[in-house]
Amino acid sequence: MVELFISNGADVTVIDEQEKTPLHYLAEYLLWNKYKYDPPIFGYVKIAEILISNGTDVNAKDINGATALHLAVQSSNFDLIHFLISSGAEINALDKFGKNALHYVSSDEVEILIEELISTGIDINAKDHEQKSPLHNALIKGYELIGEILIERGADVNAKDNKGRTALHYATMNNLSVIITDLLSHDADINAKDYKERTALHLASKHSNHGIRELLISNGIDADAKDIYGKTALQL
Repeated sequence: MVELFISNGADVTVIDEQEKTPLHYLAEYLLWNKYKYDPPIFGYVKIAEILISNGTDVNAKDINGATALHLAVQSSNFDLIHFLISSGAEINALDKFGKNALHYVSSDEVEILIEELISTGIDINAKDHEQKSPLHNALIKGYELIGEILIERGADVNAKDNKGRTALHYATMNNLSVIITDLLSHDADINAKDYKERTALHLASKHSNHGIRELLISNGIDADAKDIYGKTALQL
């Protein structure tokens, strides 16, 4: 059908008012149908191949700065992602929020996807406009497996976002004990402080994560550290 449209003069380089190309819509359709049991359409990689071979820009950005790769990663569609990368998709393209494709990995069952992105040269420590790295994003969303993979593949465990928070702060807030242990074994600063001068222990106490609090204390966190209000973790 796509070939028929093209043979009758359809322009695959056209963009709409949101600056989306047909390739954006293909990737977006897969995202919208991500959780359906049956594949939403057959031959989507073939369609992408036809579009690109007839002039669709694989790196075109929509009004939000998203490329087809950004959208394909959100749908966790490995076949399309692999094809886009092999067709010249810019692996480190940033959208208007400063995010690369790795920021948008959105499932804990995507080890092969993460490995594909990393092996292709994506910046594992890229920071968005809030200074959040893919590791920050994964732990904020509670994706333990993604966090583990990123840590093992060399993510900066001490990187701070615009609130001064490290991965340890977010792992603590989300009660991710396995990640906390993993971070500490990779030299995470256990006494790192955020914009309120709070350590992970302050956050564990604030969120009533008693098990996490004991884990941090047993690993030597400074229980006497004070925040900007002069309070220790045990006083929150």
